[in-house]
Amino acid sequence: MKMKLNITERFTISGVLPSINDFSTLKIVDEINRDTGFSESDHKKFNIRAHKTSEGIRTRWGAWSEEEIEEVRKKDKVKADQMEADNPEFAKHIGEIKEIEFGDKAKEIVKEALVVLDKEKKLTRDHFSLYEKFVQDKEE
Repeated sequence: MKMKLNITERFTISGVLPSINDFSTLKIVDEINRDTGFSESDHKKFNIRAHKTSEGIRTRWGAWSEEEIEEVRKKDKVKADQMEADNPEFAKHIGEIKEIEFGDKAKEIVKEALVVLDKEKKLTRDHFSLYEKFVQDKEE
């Protein structure tokens, strides 16, 4: 079954998948991660980067924030100016959708992980659309 996933869903899905399980399940988990992951060209197109916060390292994508630009400007004005100039290009791609094939077992693995999070009351807003697609079988 083909499913359309946005950038947030592609990042979020890897965080819900099991890291401990039987061999065949983990092989499918690896396939899901490979299919939903990001290529080198995706990293450039979406401006994917690590960002240090008070909670630790977070992943960001899309346009540079004012905070990021100002931090760079302290050291390198030319680079900061380039970051500002690049922002419209990054913003253009932020809503892109990738169509990904999920077999029955892959869909079941994702669904089961989301159901467990729901039962444990550990779902976050980032999980909502994945929950609707995999558990409630709603397609956008």
